[in-house]
Amino acid sequence: MTPCYEVPREYLFTYSIPNAGQNCSSLSLILDADGEFFLDEVVSGGAGYRVQFADLAQTYLQHNPVPLDDWIIDPAISYGTRGQIQIVAQDTSGSPGNPVSLLFRGRNKYTNLPQVNYLSGKCREDPRDYIFLGIIPASGLMENQVQDLDKEASFSLRQVIVSGGAQLQFADARRNFIQNTPIPTSFFGRPYAPQIDYPIGGQILIRITGTPGVQVQITFRGVNRYRVD
Repeated sequence: MTPCYEVPREYLFTYSIPNAGQNCSSLSLILDADGEFFLDEVVSGGAGYRVQFADLAQTYLQHNPVPLDDWIIDPAISYGTRGQIQIVAQDTSGSPGNPVSLLFRGRNKYTNLPQVNYLSGKCREDPRDYIFLGIIPASGLMENQVQDLDKEASFSLRQVIVSGGAQLQFADARRNFIQNTPIPTSFFGRPYAPQIDYPIGGQILIRITGTPGVQVQITFRGVNRYRVD
């Protein structure tokens, strides 16, 4: 059997509808070329619009554009590798330039990729929060920030909680970002499934953008795993 490795993946789609009441079709979100994407959830980050989105066969899941808040996809939809999600956005705000903001949450599945070297098997799990604090500099960008993890346990990340107005990306143990672009803090707080595993003494790579002078607090919440002899 070919070994598989799954890691959460989040794609942010944004678009400004040019005219009041306009129906914009032929919009698309391009997906990764190196992993099969399974869509589990779509979350809206705005108001004043209706949307449709399609599956891999470009068949729309909704008959017409609908208001969208938090859409759970069960069973998950596979978009394969090098796929794309077709989107229709219709303005209902009556104002030109209304921004559409959608977060497509799911998992990338990789084959022939070794698992992260974290503790598995018979282990003790203890709750663990890692707190990252930062102030956005004059450039508006905090690049290559890291959260160091404990040296005596592996860490399984299950939730990220963010306070402070900013946009955030963070990476898995292979330093691949979970998000395709920095996403607003309002999208965080939902559990990650599968959990994101980091090895003993690992690091979480962080990228933050936002207004200079804003303080950002990030809570990486999960469990430390200790081997039980």
